[in-house]
Amino acid sequence: MSSTQGDDRDDLIAQALADLPMPTESPNFFAELRARAEENLARRGLRKLRTLAERRPLVAVATTALIFASVGGLAATFAVPRSHAETRPPVLAFTPALGWNTLQSRDPHDDRIQFVWGANVPFAGNDAATGEPVQTAKSLPADGILIYASTLPTIPDPSTSGYKDLQLPLALSDGNFFSGQYENQPSPNVSEYRINAHVNGRYVYVEVMFGTANPNESMLDSAQTELSRLFVPST
Repeated sequence: MSSTQGDDRDDLIAQALADLPMPTESPNFFAELRARAEENLARRGLRKLRTLAERRPLVAVATTALIFASVGGLAATFAVPRSHAETRPPVLAFTPALGWNTLQSRDPHDDRIQFVWGANVPFAGNDAATGEPVQTAKSLPADGILIYASTLPTIPDPSTSGYKDLQLPLALSDGNFFSGQYENQPSPNVSEYRINAHVNGRYVYVEVMFGTANPNESMLDSAQTELSRLFVPST
């Protein structure tokens, strides 16, 4: 396909997406999100930024945040015309990879507040529409892997937050592993690593979830490979 044909296709897809009806957004959503995150951090010893159980679904995410998707490793940055995409600052994202579906979004009013998640299984329910992987986490099959990451520009007290100064790529060994029964477990079969990191001037919270209490070496290697694809833009 020629470059001109590719550009025309991207423009057509972008126009089609722009014409889709969107739900009404809540003008105070991200202000409430930031307030709730800071309250949770302070109440829980600043050990975590966010968990799936605490996050309210990102209703109207298509209108309150800028959304990008990558399905099966094919980058789909056609959500906006190319001329607009080229002027955007980089966002928290996974490098596209075959076999992985990803979605990323950010607060349109503050580029430092960003979200990204990827799975080696199809997104469940309407998770791809809401931008929140709640159902995907709850329904992970035994060989399923889901990675969720989010950022905030600041947290209440960095000196006692437990966020370690790290460099990319992040590693599973940077976090703590939870299995059996643990707080905010999305489903009884799900185990996970939780990573609190300070990377490139940003506070990053990562959950790496498995659909089994005892992920094997193959699953751990696959999760580590995808985690290594996580890009955190500099402040």
